Amino acid sequence: MDFADIRLLHGDQGQGKSVTSVALPVDDYYANMNAVVSPAGEIINARALNEEEQDELEYRGVAYDQFKHIRIYSGVGSESKLISLPSNFTVRSPVKVFANFMLYGIRFVPINGARIIEYINDDVLFRDAWVLLDESVDVDRHDTMTKEGKMTGKFGAQVAKRDLHLVINSQYLHMIQGRYTLFATTRVLCAYDTDTKIVTLDVNQNSPMMQSVDYYAPPYFRFYKRGEVIKVSQTKIDKILTEA
Repeated sequence: MDFADIRLLHGDQGQGKSVTSVALPVDDYYANMNAVVSPAGEIINARALNEEEQDELEYRGVAYDQFKHIRIYSGVGSESKLISLPSNFTVRSPVKVFANFMLYGIRFVPINGARIIEYINDDVLFRDAWVLLDESVDVDRHDTMTKEGKMTGKFGAQVAKRDLHLVINSQYLHMIQGRYTLFATTRVLCAYDTDTKIVTLDVNQNSPMMQSVDYYAPPYFRFYKRGEVIKVSQTKIDKILTEA
């Protein structure tokens, strides 16, 4: 990328911000899978289906499921077959994901503002990856002029150079540090219909990364805990208690 991919997702509570921030890296993770692992630990080379294979399934009357239908290869790669992935298999992918909340079904690294600062000079760790910050707890506007806020702001300025996809959720854009609203490439207003379970994404015009779209949310619910409360870093808590 030659620009900063910073996506700000906003909307009232329960309007699909969290599930959208999960769906973005999960789609990327599965699209670029390179192996699956059996319960016994056997690693099997695998890939997502291409459009021709997806059409073949539809022709057979089978509804394609990106989280279920894959192609696996033999040890030497000379033979392959299209399978329905057993639920007790796990998927491996080179796609890196960092998040300040729990994810399930994909490999990820838990982070918070303190961890970002701790490893901000690591040239390998935070590179070519997804960084998901839910509830804007680690980039809150009230922290803008604190030492932590200034340092996380520097991290935001490095997104393009690190080839990162930074996704920040917040009810209102003004709750986020001003630096990020200035850096942002894409602003997305989320709306969730409880009857149809469809999330509608109203994307700002001229976004190079996303277009306005809607999607069916339930397939992504299993990848995160919908009622999870995002934790404030212990470093910040200790500092507040010390100053009290």
